[in-house]
Amino acid sequence: APPDPRGDFTVLDRSFDVPSSELRFTTNAARRLRGDLTDPLSYLRYRIADDPYAPGRQVLIKEQLPSVAAEGVDPVSAVILEGVRGFRVEVLPSRSGEWSQTWSANGSREPLPRAVRLTLTLDDTHGSPEPYRITVRLPMGPRQ
Repeated sequence: APPDPRGDFTVLDRSFDVPSSELRFTTNAARRLRGDLTDPLSYLRYRIADDPYAPGRQVLIKEQLPSVAAEGVDPVSAVILEGVRGFRVEVLPSRSGEWSQTWSANGSREPLPRAVRLTLTLDDTHGSPEPYRITVRLPMGPRQ
């Protein structure tokens, strides 16, 4: 059987009209969206989607699924931020000095990236929005 893609660290470029990424990973440190999820591991997915209450605007969504969930079970989903104009995730692969907007460990022996850079741009009523950016070194990534 192929490996379960829910366990992979994956970054996908989903840009069309706005800078958009999808980030998926497994963690034991996630804040639970629902109190009855007791499994120590969770599969998380972050993405932007159209705001159902404000046409033309986007929201940042967190989806969470316990690792023991059966195939076909829907994740718990919550809007965690409204008024999102862009959500970009980039990785610095272990064997490259170039930031990439797409990366997956699926079926690969590639070590985790050295770092992840998140850029979040919010709606701004006063003109051009300034992006918020943070770069995080991955503790399990190589130390090059």
